[in-house]
Amino acid sequence: MNNKLFLEKNIPDLCIQSIVQKQGDEHCVIEVNNTWIFRFAKNSDVQQHMGIEVQLLKMLENKIACSIPKVAYYFPDAYCFGYKKILGVPLAATMYEELTEIQKKQFADDFAQFLYELHSSITLDAAEKIGLTRADWPLKPDILQSRLSKVLTDKHLQELFVHFINEYQRIIDADKKLELVHNDLHADNILIDPATKKLSGSIDFTSAAIDTVYHEFRYLHLIDMELIPLAIQAYNQKSGENLAVGNAYIYCMATEFSRLTEALEKEDFPKTAGIKDRIGKLGAFISTF
Repeated sequence: MNNKLFLEKNIPDLCIQSIVQKQGDEHCVIEVNNTWIFRFAKNSDVQQHMGIEVQLLKMLENKIACSIPKVAYYFPDAYCFGYKKILGVPLAATMYEELTEIQKKQFADDFAQFLYELHSSITLDAAEKIGLTRADWPLKPDILQSRLSKVLTDKHLQELFVHFINEYQRIIDADKKLELVHNDLHADNILIDPATKKLSGSIDFTSAAIDTVYHEFRYLHLIDMELIPLAIQAYNQKSGENLAVGNAYIYCMATEFSRLTEALEKEDFPKTAGIKDRIGKLGAFISTF
């Protein structure tokens, strides 16, 4: 049974008038009547985690000021759940560039508020009871070093990696405080209201985990390098934490080196060019902190 027929059979009152289907690496995402979003897990890992995600989203109801998915339908045997579409568009780099300085600071403040509310929403014991565990991405220093050393031949990147990996290990050794983290806050999962330019919501809690707060900032360099210090400063003010901007950039680099490892292992050389360029830019930023 295809996904459309499944929805028609199991939600007869839905009255499907329009349907848009998108294929991702982990989910088939179906938008119905420009109102409902249904996600069907595509692989065993995501299928296994979907029940955890649904429980987490229900626990987070009314605890987050901005919009997050509110589970209205859940079909565990079909590995599918549905929620009302959250208004907003992904925060693309081009859109962020068009924001005024005031709007950028306001967005950073809204983003930090979302993180602060998320991190303080439920206890670690409650998170562990529903099955959340430590993040497995980016790769930990020992795994990253072992795998990348076998495939990395670029001399400049080898030198950069030596300096990076020592800092990465130092940060992990020093930062023992764990939180509930979204762990996948790239542009597609951060929604902005195109009219007000404010944060409207966050989606896709598939990768939610129990780990350090730095995981939340590791994709922001793909939107704008300068967003990271703005978001860190705002988060520190709200949480009373003392997160270091340089450490956040190290986590960005850990993500890119992890991506590079997988690309080189698969011999996906066209993909490596962009990753190497981002690593170089991050290295330049890190040297200033």
